[in-house]
Amino acid sequence: MNLRFCLLTSTVVATATLLAVGCNQREPLAPYAFLGGDCTNIPDGQVGVSYSYQVEILGGSGPYIFEADGLPAGLEIDPDTGLISGVPQEEGSFSVTITVIDSTGFAQQIACGNLDIEPANLLAFDCVANAPPIAVQGVSYSHQFSVTGGTDPYTWQATGLPDMLTLDQNGLLSGVPTDNIDTYSITVSVTDSSDPTQTATCDMSLEIRPGLSVNPPAMSAKGDCLDVGTPTDIDTLLNDNVVIGGDGTPITCSFEAFEPPSIGYRGHGNFPPGITVDDRCVSTGNVPSSEPLGVYAFIMTLTQEGSGQKVYLPFCATQEVEHAGAYDIAVLYNNADWGFEPGVTQMSPAGDVSIGGANDPQVRVIENCSNNSCFYKYYFGYNALNGGVSGEPSSSVPGPMNSVDGMTHSISVNDNLAGTGLEGRYWVTNVRWDYCLFGSDAPNASDLNDATCGTKELAQANGQDSNLTWSLVVTPSN
Repeated sequence: MNLRFCLLTSTVVATATLLAVGCNQREPLAPYAFLGGDCTNIPDGQVGVSYSYQVEILGGSGPYIFEADGLPAGLEIDPDTGLISGVPQEEGSFSVTITVIDSTGFAQQIACGNLDIEPANLLAFDCVANAPPIAVQGVSYSHQFSVTGGTDPYTWQATGLPDMLTLDQNGLLSGVPTDNIDTYSITVSVTDSSDPTQTATCDMSLEIRPGLSVNPPAMSAKGDCLDVGTPTDIDTLLNDNVVIGGDGTPITCSFEAFEPPSIGYRGHGNFPPGITVDDRCVSTGNVPSSEPLGVYAFIMTLTQEGSGQKVYLPFCATQEVEHAGAYDIAVLYNNADWGFEPGVTQMSPAGDVSIGGANDPQVRVIENCSNNSCFYKYYFGYNALNGGVSGEPSSSVPGPMNSVDGMTHSISVNDNLAGTGLEGRYWVTNVRWDYCLFGSDAPNASDLNDATCGTKELAQANGQDSNLTWSLVVTPSN
């Protein structure tokens, strides 16, 4: 404000008195210039993050000079422009006052109130918590890196990665590793969007292992089928090198079925009644004696938690009790009683599956047919195969005094399963046989046989509950 002196006179006394007093009148030629401002809207800040705030001034006569009291360490005010800027170095609540001086030398203080500085939002990349899990050669891999603090979006970079693995800008490491089995030294860094930016870096190891698989020689030593009830679990399978490779994460055991709990996926067989296998591959139980005589092969799926990779192991259960009154049934290999063992064959690289023929294997069915004649019919059903199963009668079984005591037939499998997804792994097929034998010398014996055994349903009704389940275990090609 501009002041001037005013001359006042007094006529109260004889002698004139001259008084000089301060007067608040405006100079006639000087403009009135109020000086003020408002910084109560000063924004909060954060330790380590660039800060900027422009003090706005009203009135006065420029240029101005700015001063500030109470600013936290790292912030300062530009004396010419009134811009508060910098990078706060301490957290807390700070009472800030701005002093502005205009060109006339008049000074005005402006109270901004509290400037709150929050703690630093430091970018943190935990190298231990983010260590990449083991990768499996040829198996899809995915690992998400993560950080705390900082300001998104983040920029990710990596060096030293094996072939076919990439790191995207969301920090996802993924791909299908094809490089050699080895341990690779990689460096992963992440930069945030704060001002100034923050960068965190981790030096890490990434191991590539061979995929989870079944070891055929070790499996062959166990008869190519794990007997139900034999002490076996996942740890045993790993220790015995039956199951090898993988990423070291837990493995669970399950039966994969179209119609739980028994109708398995193609090549998995049917899960036999009376049997349980837990998630550790511990198998217990017995097939009920009411089920057909024979061997029941089925596939248990082993799934690795980390990679999700699956391998397939054949298990076998037997039902060795003949039904009361049933025919005497036996499976022969090389004309010797094979007992209750599955057939085993290897799938060719082209997908061909073949076993059997005129003499190997065979099924012998013994039943004393009356009147020195024996008519027979047998029916079979199977799973997994496209249709290449047959059973050709090979001979009759002679009885005393020229009687006939039954028959034998071959078991043949000749099929091609290329393109079914069964290549390169263990799988099984189950074949059920139902038998019906009828003896008669009557002129219409053939018609009588048809009336007795002419359909699968008649054979099951009149064949004295004579049936057999035979299983074939198919091993992978080399």
